Amino acid sequence: MALKLSSRQQAQLVFLDAQVQKLARIHTLIEKLNSPSEMESSRKSLSRMLDEMKSGASGLGLSGIAATAAMMSGLARGTGGLHTRLRGLREGLAGLKINCDGARKAASKPAAAAEETVP
Repeated sequence: MALKLSSRQQAQLVFLDAQVQKLARIHTLIEKLNSPSEMESSRKSLSRMLDEMKSGASGLGLSGIAATAAMMSGLARGTGGLHTRLRGLREGLAGLKINCDGARKAASKPAAAAEETVP
């Protein structure tokens, strides 16, 4: 008998599939922060995109993604050294990719199999 994914897991997978393109766009925006002429518009777009990701992830119970996106959004909005912010955003993006991969693996496991492994 094949085990099926719950509706929550299906919604998480749909959300995570949509984030693949957003992660590539976030990477592009982070790199555009180096350019003084594009810094302000890139910063606004980046923080808006991260806020959308945070709200979507928190609504689906993906707390790791939501926390990382919130941290990155704060860095994008904040003032201070540009190099420090860029490094933090790059490291946050790496963490966001790891969290998305882990969430995708967890959401892909059928609900009954996930319940059996939890003591």
